Amino acid sequence: MAVVWIYYWLGVFGSLALQDLAAESGGKSSGMYGLLDQIAALHWVKTNIAAFGGDPNNITVFGESAGAHAVGMLLASPLAAGIFNKAIAESGAFWETPQGVMRSHAAVSQIGAQLGVTMGAQTLADLRALPASQLMTDPTEPAYNPSVDGYVLTTDPYSRFAAGEQNDVPLLEGKNADEGTIFAATAGIPADTKDHFVAAATSAFGAANINTFLQFYPATTDAAAQQSEVTLAGDLIIASQTWEMANLQLKTGKSPVYSYYFSQTSAYNPLPIHVSEVPYVFQNLVANGHGAPDATDTAVADAMSSYWTNFAKTGNPNGNGLPDWPAYTGAGGQVMGLATPLQAQPEVSTARFQFLNSFRSNGSLGFAF
Repeated sequence: MAVVWIYYWLGVFGSLALQDLAAESGGKSSGMYGLLDQIAALHWVKTNIAAFGGDPNNITVFGESAGAHAVGMLLASPLAAGIFNKAIAESGAFWETPQGVMRSHAAVSQIGAQLGVTMGAQTLADLRALPASQLMTDPTEPAYNPSVDGYVLTTDPYSRFAAGEQNDVPLLEGKNADEGTIFAATAGIPADTKDHFVAAATSAFGAANINTFLQFYPATTDAAAQQSEVTLAGDLIIASQTWEMANLQLKTGKSPVYSYYFSQTSAYNPLPIHVSEVPYVFQNLVANGHGAPDATDTAVADAMSSYWTNFAKTGNPNGNGLPDWPAYTGAGGQVMGLATPLQAQPEVSTARFQFLNSFRSNGSLGFAF
């Protein structure tokens, strides 16, 4: 089995949308260069991987966080049809945020149009003449993200899945128990006091829904509100859309889904935060500032690397000597608990995710902080 790493443009270089750039593409698109890099790389793999011992008809695309969001977009892109056979998405799906679904192409084009003004560059040639380091000083640089451009993505990924138009391949997906800790500070959800948190939630979800909201995200004290902010940030940026992608695949696709919940804790991994599963997948457990991995960490890593490898080979993570990982059957079904002990378990937070996704209308999240 061959493993290929894909590198792609990010930020202003990967997602700058301009009318002049779109004109250069024959009017097809602009601002989706990062995803186009990935699609081009997958075409290269399909054409050339046999020379490296791989099977061009058995390609698995997988990624974590932004990489998992990229997997979701590849599953939704008509340009990626037929160039991979299985998908693994670790903590990510549709590139959504607490501000809602991904932006329209018109919206990101407005951001792109300001770049020349900020940089004092009147033409596309002027922009290209600037050093890369100067372009990266653009204060709006974090806003350069993928968009619904009408070419790479004809509509938002959620809607593609809901319509059964996704690239239908076996899917392994999941989330970590503490997705929100690293996102809370930048999510834009007010939570310095319980009153501010409740006011923001009331504005976002509506007064008629606030009591239900507070059942899932309590705010009885300032400390409780701050913890709920962490949970909500993790849900909006990662967990709920990862869950929704799995359920849409079951509803509109024909290929199986395998879902996991990573909650392993130890001296080495005291909190199962976003990204913390990656060293386990690659069996790359190296002592860190918290401590050294113990026997439980090694056992979880051995199992996870085997599950991932089995899925890449066959579309099913199960294999000899591994605890059985049942196929996901939908909301509230069994998921693989990746922790000590390793065992299948009922899905966590189903009602919370159903609540958040009840605010969708035609694919769009109906709230924003």
